[in-house]
Amino acid sequence: ATPRPAGPSHGRRVAALSAALGRPFMPWQHLVSDRLNVYGADGLRTTPLMLVTVQRQSGKTTWVKAEVVERCLFGPPEQRVWYTAQTGQYSRDQWATVAKELCSGPLSGYVAAKWTNGSECLTFPNGSTFRPFPPTRDALHGVQSDLVVIDEPWRHDALRGAEIMQAVGPTQATRPGAQI
Repeated sequence: ATPRPAGPSHGRRVAALSAALGRPFMPWQHLVSDRLNVYGADGLRTTPLMLVTVQRQSGKTTWVKAEVVERCLFGPPEQRVWYTAQTGQYSRDQWATVAKELCSGPLSGYVAAKWTNGSECLTFPNGSTFRPFPPTRDALHGVQSDLVVIDEPWRHDALRGAEIMQAVGPTQATRPGAQI
């Protein structure tokens, strides 16, 4: 693992949320969450880009779900969290897995889901949202993002990867502490 940046971290809060949702973190999840959530004196996260590589069926969805919930419930109001994967359909399917768990679990009274194809969205009480998007160069135009999760990035060739990063970059220009 990359050495931990100096500073306090919201990683313990993320782990506590995951445990409260019925999925206690494994050691690798604690380690990654601790590093991702280091913040500075201004309260902003200090790691703009993080690459996490784990084998299949290791708890990545559990970890991502906890990160999304922490950001949407405890971040500044109106956080914009986006998720993509190898295809638009896979992105929606994975988003739906997380959304169904959140809508039927302990947070069911705190999240509202919109399931319309192309407009899928989880909305939290403070106006924060979690949405899927297709991995295309035209994705996310005209929107803002505070956290973008790119699942299975190895499935994209160099050109598609560059297009996704080009789509994401401008969405974070005015969002202090944004992360990919």
